[in-house]
Amino acid sequence: GWRGLYRGSLISLIEITPYTAIAMGGFHFLKFQMGTEQSHSFLRNWFYGWFSGLLASVLCYPIDTVKRRLMLDGSSSYGNHYNGKIRKCVSVLYEQGKLQIFYRGCFLNAMKSAPASGLMLVLNDHIRRKEMGI
Repeated sequence: GWRGLYRGSLISLIEITPYTAIAMGGFHFLKFQMGTEQSHSFLRNWFYGWFSGLLASVLCYPIDTVKRRLMLDGSSSYGNHYNGKIRKCVSVLYEQGKLQIFYRGCFLNAMKSAPASGLMLVLNDHIRRKEMGI
């Protein structure tokens, strides 16, 4: 039914909200602090976006780990370990590997997502400037 359509959306919102806030907020903060708010230097702005995306990815990776585990929960090959409960998933993961288990694969994920985040932020900024006539 309708509840099944939105099942899992809470953990997705919990994961994407801080990621977006850190990436976009960090990008604009760096541009402002470095005095390039009005600059159109693609490479410099891409670096700010890359760094902000990297920071967001590393800080939010534990939430992403929980989200991925909950997505697998209940599948035929994975089994039903958490019953869709976020708190249970976190406690089981912590018992299995303390904090390290939450960061498995973080390096590769950050190296993959940071350049894409930088490009997305620069293009978003460029389109925003064009639309607003800045």
